[in-house]
Amino acid sequence: MTSHNKLDTELDEVQGLFNQSKFDLALSKVSKLIKNNKKHFLPYNYRGIIFLKKGQYSEALIDFKKATDLDPNFLLGYNNIALCYRAMGNIEYAVKNLVKVIQIDPNILETRINLGSCYSDLGKYAESLNQFHYALKLNEENEFTHHLIADVFIKVLKFKDAREHHQKALTINPGNFMNYFLIATDNLWAGDHINAAKNFRKAIELNPDFTESFYGLSRAEKISRADAVVQLAEKMISIPTLSDHDQVFLKFFLARVYETNKNEELFFKFLRESNATKKSISKYSHSQSLLLFNKIKNIYLKHIDTLSEPNHETLKSKNEINPIFIVGMPRSGTSLVEQILSNHSLVFGAGEVPSLHGSLFNLFSSSVESKSFKEELQKIKENYLNHLSVMTDKKIVTDKLPLNFQWIGFILYMFPNTKILHIIREPIATCFSIYKTLFSPGSLEFSYDEEDIIEFYRLYEDIMQFWNTYLPNQILNISYEELVDQPQEIMQRVFSFMDLPYDGHVLDIQNNKRSVTTASDLQIRDQIYKGSSKSWMVYEKNLQKFTQAFTSY
Repeated sequence: MTSHNKLDTELDEVQGLFNQSKFDLALSKVSKLIKNNKKHFLPYNYRGIIFLKKGQYSEALIDFKKATDLDPNFLLGYNNIALCYRAMGNIEYAVKNLVKVIQIDPNILETRINLGSCYSDLGKYAESLNQFHYALKLNEENEFTHHLIADVFIKVLKFKDAREHHQKALTINPGNFMNYFLIATDNLWAGDHINAAKNFRKAIELNPDFTESFYGLSRAEKISRADAVVQLAEKMISIPTLSDHDQVFLKFFLARVYETNKNEELFFKFLRESNATKKSISKYSHSQSLLLFNKIKNIYLKHIDTLSEPNHETLKSKNEINPIFIVGMPRSGTSLVEQILSNHSLVFGAGEVPSLHGSLFNLFSSSVESKSFKEELQKIKENYLNHLSVMTDKKIVTDKLPLNFQWIGFILYMFPNTKILHIIREPIATCFSIYKTLFSPGSLEFSYDEEDIIEFYRLYEDIMQFWNTYLPNQILNISYEELVDQPQEIMQRVFSFMDLPYDGHVLDIQNNKRSVTTASDLQIRDQIYKGSSKSWMVYEKNLQKFTQAFTSY
C-alpha cells in the first residue's frame, strides 16, 4: 500500500469514528496522523472539522488556516474557515472567505448556501435571497436550501413564497417530519387551523420525539383529554432521560390541554412545572435588566441636548419609510392595535421586527461611550430601514415589537417623524398571559417566573414614566380596556395622532388575512371582544403573587 493510499484509509477510519460521534477517539487518531503527515493539508482539515463539531472554534480555525496554507487551492478549506468565523460571531470575516471561494469557483453549492446564511445573519436579506436562488439553480432538489430560503422569506414577511418552498421541500422528501412541521406553522400563521392541526399531527406521527409539534398542535386546535396524543405526551414526560427542552414543550402542551378542558389543578401543575424547567435553563438576570434600564436612562440624559436636536440625515430624506412603533409589555394588546392599523390601505403591518431592538441592545451592552454615539445610531437606523424596504413598498410601516419601549428616546431621534403608540393593559391580566405563554427561544427570558415578571413589569412602568416625563406629547398612551370597550372612539384618536384619515372598516379585523407570527395569532382572527382582561379572575386563587403585587391597580 502506498503512503497516499494508507493516509486515505486512515482518514476514512477517522471519518467513521466521527460519524459514530466518537469525537475524542477521532481527534486522537487524526492528531497522530498529523505528526506523521505535517505537510499534507487533509489531516488538518479533518481535525478542524472535529474541533468545529466540539465547539472548539479557535483550534478549528488554526487547523483550517493551516490546511489552506499547505494547499491554497483547497477551496473547501476557505469554506470551513468561514464556518468557524460564523460560529464565533464574526460574520463579516466569514463572508470574506466565502466570497474568495466564489471568485475562484462560483458553482460550489455548499459555499452558496453558507454565504446566503451569512447574509441572512447580517440582515442583508436581498443578498441572502440572491445566493439561495443561485444555489437552487445548481441543485433545485436540495431540500435544505428550500428550508433556508423559506426562512429568509419569513423574515421579510413574504409568507406565500415561504410556503411554496416548504411545499417543495415536502415534495422532495415526504418522509421528513420537519417539512410537515414547517407547513403546519405556515398554516397556523395564516389562520388555517384545520390544516395546521392536520400537519402537526403528521409531524408527530413521523417523529414524536420532536416535541415542538405537540405545542404547535395545542395552538391549532382544542384537544380532548381522551385524545391519544395527550396520552402519548403524558407517557413521554415520565421518561427519565427526557431533556429539559422536551419537558418544556410537552408540559406547556399539557397545560394548554387542561386549560381548554377546564381542569384548573392539572393546568397549573403542568404550567408551573414547565415554567420552572424553562427558568432553570434560561439566562435571565433581573440585576442585569436593572443595570441596562438604568444605563438607558443615564445615557439618554447625558446626550439629551444632542438627541433633542433634529436629525438632519433623516429630515433630508422625505421619501423614506416612516415606521410606527407599537410598544408596551408583551401580551398587552400590541398585536390587536397593529391588526387594526394594517387594515388601512396606507399601512403595512410588519409584525415584530427584531433588528432595531437587537441592534440597540447590542450597542448598550457594550461600552457606548467608546463609540461615536450618533454615528452608531445612524448605522442602526439605516440597517433597520433596509430591512423594512425588503418587506414592502408602502411608506407607513408598523413595528409592534413590545420591548421597543426601552428605546423610545433614541427611536424618536433616529425617526423624528415617527409615532409611538403605547398600549397599557391591566397588569394582572398582562402578567398572567405572559406566564402561560411559551415564547420563541431566546426571547422574553423573564417570562417563566412570577417574581421575574413582576420585577420586569416594575422596570417597564419606571422607564415609561421616564419617557413620558422627558418626551411629553410624543407618546400616545392607549388603554387596552378602553380600546376593546370603545374601539371606534379610541382608534379615531389613534389615527388623528398618526395624521391619517380614519376608516371605520379598519375595525373589521376578522377580514384581515395577513399572516401573524406572534403568540397572539389566534386571538386577533376574531372580532374585537371585551372581557379578556378579566378572564384571569377564574384562576385568582392560583395567582396570589400577581394579585398581591398589583392590589393597588
